[in-house]
Amino acid sequence: MTVIRAAAAGRKPAFPTLLCAVVATALLAAGCAQEPIRPVAYEQGNTSTWFSGSGDYDMSDSYKAEYEEGRAAYEAENYREAINQYSALADAGVPEAAYELGKAYRYGNGVAKDPERAAQWLIAAVSKSHSRWPHASYHLGTMFLEGEGVPRDLHLARRLLQQAADSGYGRAALPLARIYATGMGVEQDIPLAQQLAQRSADTGDVESYIWLLRGYQPAGILGENAQQATFLADRVVTLLRQRTRERNDPRAMRDLAIIYYQGLGVPEDRETAMGWLERAAQLRHPEYLAGFAEDVLKGTNGFEARPVEGFHMLRAAADRYWYPETMALVGEAYRDGLGTERDLVAAENWFRRAVEAGSTRAPFEYGRMLVSRKDDPEAIQRGAALLEKAAESGLPAALATLGELHLDQAFPGADPAKGVEYLQRAHAAGVTSATSDLGQAYLDGRGVERDPEKAIPLLKRAAEAGQPGAMMALGQGYLKGDVLPRRLDLAQEWLRKAEANGVSNARFVLGRALLSGEIPGDPAEGLRIVASFAQAGSSLAMMDLGRAMRDGRTIPRDREAARRWFENAMAAGDPAAQPALASMLYDEAASGGSIRLSELREAADLGHPGAMSRLGRIYLRGEGIPPNPIQGRIWLERAVEAGNVHAAQTLGSAYLRGDHGLARDPAGARRLLEMGVAAGERSAERDLGYALIAPSESGFEPDLERGLRLVTLAARKGDVYAMELLGKTYLEGGRGIEPQPENAKVWLELAAEKGDASSMAALGSAYLDDVLPDSDPQRGVELLERAAARGDDSARAKLGTVYLFGTERIAAQPAKGEELLEGAAARGHAGAMAALGQAYLDGTLGERRIDAGARLLFRAARAGHPTARYVLAEAFLESQGLASANRDYAQAWLETVVGGDTDVALATLTEMLREGKVDASGAASEPGGNQAGRP
Repeated sequence: MTVIRAAAAGRKPAFPTLLCAVVATALLAAGCAQEPIRPVAYEQGNTSTWFSGSGDYDMSDSYKAEYEEGRAAYEAENYREAINQYSALADAGVPEAAYELGKAYRYGNGVAKDPERAAQWLIAAVSKSHSRWPHASYHLGTMFLEGEGVPRDLHLARRLLQQAADSGYGRAALPLARIYATGMGVEQDIPLAQQLAQRSADTGDVESYIWLLRGYQPAGILGENAQQATFLADRVVTLLRQRTRERNDPRAMRDLAIIYYQGLGVPEDRETAMGWLERAAQLRHPEYLAGFAEDVLKGTNGFEARPVEGFHMLRAAADRYWYPETMALVGEAYRDGLGTERDLVAAENWFRRAVEAGSTRAPFEYGRMLVSRKDDPEAIQRGAALLEKAAESGLPAALATLGELHLDQAFPGADPAKGVEYLQRAHAAGVTSATSDLGQAYLDGRGVERDPEKAIPLLKRAAEAGQPGAMMALGQGYLKGDVLPRRLDLAQEWLRKAEANGVSNARFVLGRALLSGEIPGDPAEGLRIVASFAQAGSSLAMMDLGRAMRDGRTIPRDREAARRWFENAMAAGDPAAQPALASMLYDEAASGGSIRLSELREAADLGHPGAMSRLGRIYLRGEGIPPNPIQGRIWLERAVEAGNVHAAQTLGSAYLRGDHGLARDPAGARRLLEMGVAAGERSAERDLGYALIAPSESGFEPDLERGLRLVTLAARKGDVYAMELLGKTYLEGGRGIEPQPENAKVWLELAAEKGDASSMAALGSAYLDDVLPDSDPQRGVELLERAAARGDDSARAKLGTVYLFGTERIAAQPAKGEELLEGAAARGHAGAMAALGQAYLDGTLGERRIDAGARLLFRAARAGHPTARYVLAEAFLESQGLASANRDYAQAWLETVVGGDTDVALATLTEMLREGKVDASGAASEPGGNQAGRP
């Protein structure tokens, strides 16, 4: 959507000032590095090389792990980590990394959005064969198509896209389809465009489906074809719903909203469309609602402009979710009079809120608004400051200048720029230590813009003058490969020189690199070097040995030796040793698909929070062993003390309910659940929230507002039980909460979609009982059938009762009703026993079955079911010739009977029912009697 692209344009760059050392050193395991890949300017590119590559290329195994880590980080929106990985890989000569960096610069992910830089990286990527070569060709083709970062060139665009599609990258077929559909630089060819778009759609590309669906609409570019549109809509809706079910994909929800809002192959349904967008927003992706509303407001991205409707969407979304970019868009709408009256005061208020909330768009838009006030110097000054802020988030040069105000932040008031000036003067005077420090400043980017071309000659000059610090800086710089080129031969050379000049740490760094495989060579030499430091008492060396022997990547794996080194490091006082040993034992305990209690216990004894929590749950719940509530409580409390929020929730919930052999402890439950809530643990939010809503069950002071807020928060995070609790709370009302059938329906539907049988049962019963605004008995029956099939006895009891007696809109099916009730009654469901017992007494299923009916009513009464107790009390009164006014006496007698000897009580009640003529249907007018039809 437009808002997302615009926001990205101003995104604060996350390009590192010092690439992650772990990434760079890990790449040294690859062996001899390839030539580093650098961006290539369009003017310097050789276009013939762009079309001689291939995607039939398998990346070296040496780089696959780092590349996949980078991709995983990028997909998880951990862009800084991804850029670190890709930059180091590009330095190592991996062409796939050039493609990934081009993509990052194109969309402003992790770096400032820079189309020209993106094109340069993509040109470098498409000039070499590699596994992502077709992808690079596609992106570069679309950039030439749009004139994005390069001159617009339709011929080059078409060739690049065609080769991407021919190389198996199906998505490239869609922009080709657009080219042929509109005749951009080629003869218009609608059938070919249709074939190409369908080819892309067949790969699962949703954008292609939507393009086809729009093309088949009346006046669409492909010609109206309702039948084909319906067919394609069915396919893509099924695909998108699957993605929402399986992984709560917010993009799929956004795409479903587009289809339903525009009526693409389906009936137009704006309510459903907004429901999908709201759901995505509740999953913490309000950007899709914002982008959708912007498109409606402005008529962009295939939408018809509906400014008033778009503005109302934006305003509602801003009020509800406080997404910074939505607030910025509301400000723009007020400023420009889009969909609402122009209101500069309101615009300024919304822009301020957006800036304070961290919007990347608002500083630019608000600043532009303020500097336009030519007669207001104060406003212009404020606007300039905001524009500087926008430059911070989008211009690497501005970011570097601002970030380099302090050379050494340990000195309050220090001016790093002046510090660099001092070093430059000292260097000019021939002070070699200043030369070394100045080179280090350029290397680290402290007080100056990072510049390895300036750093290298300065450090070499200092090293040649005998400065060991400069030797060490060069050795580590070439080893890391983040600022300096990754040259493992030079790294080893300078580290050995530093060692020879008395830098003992240089030998240790070299040994660690050899042991880990970061520097190609003999791991055994690295083992000897690191072992010598370990034997001299270095706990860091002990830890390195422990990790190397634990992981077994460069030397044979030896877990026992690893344990000894970790234990030695513990004895030497290394704070990382005990957690490392505990983590190793915990991993061993969980390996092989089953838990090994001995290793788990040892890891717990060492203080591993996860091990303590897991061990506590096993003891408390008796998972594979006899339950031991005392041990469970002890270990869970230890885990809580170590900060494990899952343990806090587990123990807090057990205290709350008095579960698993623990006594109820409202105060303890409150303390623990509050810990979980503070950490954002959704189960704790759910349990504490419900406890605040239902104080009679929890012993807490009621706090309806907070309780509902917490349960809602857990539900929005995807907790099915929270959805169920919220739905039932809104459905039933009570406890100071007014029934809200619409809200109840929303949450129960969400829980039912996730397969929660109890929610299906509650929702089905609500449909049958006409509790919801849109009564739908058939929908109710369908939900109850699904819940019953999942083993929900309340659904079986409700459905069985409905089938037993029938309703105005549901035909009676006594045999089916009896079967459902029998199943639920056999598992102890009191409502099912009461309903079936009455049916046997009344002869609803044929001949009266007094014995069976009495037995079921007795069991239901003993379980406290009000209808069963009423029927039996009436039978007693009739047998005694007493009026109904003596019901208190009858209930007291019944308490004595059901609490006594079962056989005697059952015989007594059976005889009374056989002789009496109690009308069980009369229970409907008595207290609790309406339960006969509502299990």
